[in-house]
Amino acid sequence: MSTIKVQCIDQVLTLTHTPVIASGGIEEDYVQFSFCPQWDGFSKTAVFWRSEEEAYHVLLDGSDTCQIPPEVTADEGTIFF
Repeated sequence: MSTIKVQCIDQVLTLTHTPVIASGGIEEDYVQFSFCPQWDGFSKTAVFWRSEEEAYHVLLDGSDTCQIPPEVTADEGTIFF
């Protein structure tokens, strides 16, 4: 299991842990966010894509974590979120 960790202060994202994501397996790759207090009380959704035509919206759980959709890691290349 690999988890990318991201800190969000105001509207600025900073990657704090960036393991290599080398597979497109199911329930293997995650992103965990840490938000500043300005985000308290909001539902949060991460958006993942390889191309702008195919975006995947994933609701963060109670620990501000979500699975990276396997569709965006199925092929070699760059993913965005």
